[in-house]
Amino acid sequence: MILRELTILDADRFNKYIEAWGDEKIVPSNNDPSRYQSFEEMVTILALDKTTNDDDWVPSMTLFLFHDDEILGSVNIRLKLNDHLEKIGGHIGYGISPKYRSNGYGNYMLREALKVLNTHNVFEVLLTCDEDNFASKKVILNARGIEADDYIHDGKVTKRFYINNERPKDRF
Repeated sequence: MILRELTILDADRFNKYIEAWGDEKIVPSNNDPSRYQSFEEMVTILALDKTTNDDDWVPSMTLFLFHDDEILGSVNIRLKLNDHLEKIGGHIGYGISPKYRSNGYGNYMLREALKVLNTHNVFEVLLTCDEDNFASKKVILNARGIEADDYIHDGKVTKRFYINNERPKDRF
């Protein structure tokens, strides 16, 4: 398995990945091809997201989990939070192709995303999920997530969790 950015050469793999989602909402949403005019534009924009930093967009990176020449899932790692992400979204958003769920891939991607955030000195990591997303809640709790106050919007409840992502202190 490898977690990496998309390249132009991944178009066929990406199309198969998107097809596997069927009618489900694609998560993270920045993977939704309907947001872009072409695959090439999406790859370019995702690569540029690392340098974006304004009130609406924060610096982030999107990595895809590849195994045996197939995309299994993706993770969007946000290096900063804005007001919206403090309520809904948090530092990390991840999604697994429906046919690969319940195999531990979400746990793997979250662990790797925490490592990336640690290298960017993000030590208090916020994660959110919908109230009825029990699989995501389980992944977050497996990573030592501590439940925080819920955020309620439009009658929906967003569960919020924090993970202490600090490097272990030397014992000497």
